[in-house]
Amino acid sequence: MCHKPQFKYRPSDAFLRIQCVTCFALGGCGFGGCLAGCGRYCTAKAKGAKTLSASMTIPSETPNAVDELPDEEPHLGPDALFKQCCEESGVPASCMDKCSYKTYSSSALRNMFFRLDSCPMEAASAIHYCASQGKDHTRCCHERGVGMTAAGQKCLLFCEKPRENATLLDFSYMPCYDTFEEMKVCFWHKAVRTTETRLEDAFGLSALPKTAWN
Repeated sequence: MCHKPQFKYRPSDAFLRIQCVTCFALGGCGFGGCLAGCGRYCTAKAKGAKTLSASMTIPSETPNAVDELPDEEPHLGPDALFKQCCEESGVPASCMDKCSYKTYSSSALRNMFFRLDSCPMEAASAIHYCASQGKDHTRCCHERGVGMTAAGQKCLLFCEKPRENATLLDFSYMPCYDTFEEMKVCFWHKAVRTTETRLEDAFGLSALPKTAWN
């Protein structure tokens, strides 16, 4: 459960100072910082990641190519868990189209940041948490060059497990947008592995293709 965020904003700072505990996969409040009201989207973070929903698809190898199952079979996959987590975290309806590995993108985040999207930036932290499942993707992100931008290793923050204390996000983190798709590949493959394991446990499916990531 997230405590209500406390923040100070001074126009000369060009960023927000945040104190918000145990809510974010980012260790802060989303790409570009946390805005007023972000606490509304921080509840039930674990619940959405622990339950399966028979509503989507078996995973494929990439976020943009999802294989369909026959209609009579249960459709279980990473996007189902992503969407369910968003719903249970209180992500607003205007943001639900971002709760898919195919549509959650760096361009979508930029549009949110610059208020070009109806989805408020305040919801970015919860969406990112659900995309990452609140897990540590540091090794995968490091191998995929996420720490090789002008911002350096600080971009790996977005691949880490949630932190107890918020990290101040300022404009020095902007280069991290350029490696967002690499982060998402790590999130996707971890989600694929999680889904495979749960399907095996639930249905005895032992022949699903294994992935090498994470």
